[in-house]
Amino acid sequence: MPLRRILTPLFALAILVVAASAIATQAREKIPDHTFEREIVVDEDGLQQWGPWDIVCPTCKAVKEIDCPLCADRDVPNCIECGGDKRAVCRTCAGQGRYPDPMVEIVCPYCRGAAVYPCAQCWGKGSFGVTGNARDEKCRACDQKGGYECEPCDGTRRLQTVKFKKKPLAEADLDDLRELREDLKEVLANLEGFEHDENHRKTDKAFQSLLKKNAKAFPVLKPVGSMFSKVYKGFVKVGVQYEGFEGKVTHQFYIFQDRAVWHLRHQILVLDKEIARAEFNEAVLAESK
Repeated sequence: MPLRRILTPLFALAILVVAASAIATQAREKIPDHTFEREIVVDEDGLQQWGPWDIVCPTCKAVKEIDCPLCADRDVPNCIECGGDKRAVCRTCAGQGRYPDPMVEIVCPYCRGAAVYPCAQCWGKGSFGVTGNARDEKCRACDQKGGYECEPCDGTRRLQTVKFKKKPLAEADLDDLRELREDLKEVLANLEGFEHDENHRKTDKAFQSLLKKNAKAFPVLKPVGSMFSKVYKGFVKVGVQYEGFEGKVTHQFYIFQDRAVWHLRHQILVLDKEIARAEFNEAVLAESK
């Protein structure tokens, strides 16, 4: 029987915004276990192929826009995500009205489908309040822009699944798929094992080195590192003088580390499913000879 199509908390996580209370306390988000099912059909030669995929976006119901997640509960006239309109492109479907096929592409886990990453100092507003001041301070961390265009997805809100030498996974050889899986498992272990130093400057240097070292096997880590560098440097320039800086900068490290880990786990799961399909088809072809 064909596998049921299921949308799980895994993908819901990719488009959720950190709750305001979580931002205030700098709580580290919990990444749920990865799981999704994908329909398989058997063709006339007895080979497994991926079935058709057409799921209406569960968030916007194909309307393609939603209440702005970044400023729905705040007064942000120049919100980086919606421009102050209070309505934004749906993060879940990237404004396409249809949920992405997880074997082909995913909602960008780095911007969570927003196309932008909010400034760590002003959180998308371009200015921030200071205790004892009647007026907000202009945010110099992001030059009052409220944040940064997402570099990993280049503002497109979605990321393609990993490929092997520019080939879609469905076209790659079984041995190549297995080799790629081992490479990504090694990168995942490196990222999961990364430990933060009490000195944030040492952590930054080590983190950037880690991303650069593993970008050959997982190229998206290069723009991830570039965007993190902008967020971090801007925040350090301004935020260091305010209370709670150390906790907030550590929170930024964890956000980028955890989202890269999330991304890798998803790509490995996609590979597992593609490898299982390729192994089945290889066995069928061997029996037919």
